[in-house]
Amino acid sequence: MPTRARNDIFLVVGFLLLICVIAYVVRRYLWARAFEGFEGFEGFQDISQMMKVRGGRQLAIEGDTQLVGQKSLYSELIRGLEEGERYLVNLCPLTASLGGYIGSAEPGAFYSEIYIQHALRAGIRSFVLPISTYLDDNKYPPNWPLSGDPAIVCRDLKGKIISLNGLSVKKFCSDLMTYMTENSAQANEPIILYIHETEEYVPDKIGQEEKYVKFMSKIARELDVIPVERRLTTLGGYGSGVGSANESVILTQIPLSNLKGKFIIMTNFDTKPALKPVYKNITPSLDNYVNFTVKPVVAANAGLNVNTANSSRSLRLADVKTTKINWSDQARTVWHMTTLDNPLATPPADTTDLAVKSGIQMIPVPFFMTNKVDELKPIWDTWKGYAWRLKVPAARYLKPAPVVPQPAKAQMNARVDSSLQPGQVAFK
Repeated sequence: MPTRARNDIFLVVGFLLLICVIAYVVRRYLWARAFEGFEGFEGFQDISQMMKVRGGRQLAIEGDTQLVGQKSLYSELIRGLEEGERYLVNLCPLTASLGGYIGSAEPGAFYSEIYIQHALRAGIRSFVLPISTYLDDNKYPPNWPLSGDPAIVCRDLKGKIISLNGLSVKKFCSDLMTYMTENSAQANEPIILYIHETEEYVPDKIGQEEKYVKFMSKIARELDVIPVERRLTTLGGYGSGVGSANESVILTQIPLSNLKGKFIIMTNFDTKPALKPVYKNITPSLDNYVNFTVKPVVAANAGLNVNTANSSRSLRLADVKTTKINWSDQARTVWHMTTLDNPLATPPADTTDLAVKSGIQMIPVPFFMTNKVDELKPIWDTWKGYAWRLKVPAARYLKPAPVVPQPAKAQMNARVDSSLQPGQVAFK
């Protein structure tokens, strides 16, 4: 075969290979654009499936009128507390364990607009937002936060993302601000956000400290959609409300009437590394947004080790029932919240009721994540249409009445003569 003919064949083959490569790249690009939840061939999800799940769950939620709570804290419930008991530490908020997620089961989807409207109507004003991230360029807005950014996603017990989309803190908070007045009877009541660090799926705070600080700064920037006047930033004469510096003051010294319409932000992120001088240019700092830093009750060989230095703690829900600790005493002036061994499963109603009666304030429940509303209704019923339950009287904090000094008795007058002042001496 002549050399020129052979070269022509090589050119044709090379051109065909180039066409195949270009076609493959284009196909992969269009494939990625069409399928938002791609994490490998297993668990491959597309936008149409997400919209179908959203639509089906929306119809189910809107068709169920069992969870409607429209009783007021300030007009009614607060009357059950004495004047010296009207503090946040004596309230147990109805809490949702995965804000914005309208499962059910696997797969499920985030739809914060619908979720928030129905959560507020149900009297839910306390939300857990589990924060993690992923490194996957196939996930991008509007259905996912960007790769590497803080994201609210649903993971199974093995850590695998099972939601068909993700949610940003900014999106959730923006929708919360939009629908704040959805339940007019409770519209002026506080809202609690718990920003939960999913430790294995965020930058390591020791080995990747700078990345960890920058990651928290992104969360803070997204929280900025909540107007500053809505956040609990100052405590009058007690000083700052942020930086977790005055947790005990917020719990036991700030009257509930002063918390009307306020967002109370809690987290288990360690916000203090961001205060190091080396990171002063990384702003904003999450430390300037959070009111409480929740520390775990640490398991020990002989039961549990309760760190009495913290004013906000977390513990496993199961530990309320299985340990001999007097939680009523522990939680009298301290905020306690529980974690679930399986955050996707509905906890037993009797266990959640026991936790509240033991003084535990915050027990997250997977509302709107199951088609079986009957599983959740017994838990929801114990709040009786309010967004809060009162601690049982034996577990409540009662602020001591101010001590008013008694007027001095006449016998205490040191004068020896009515014409003399105290300390004067008459000489004759």
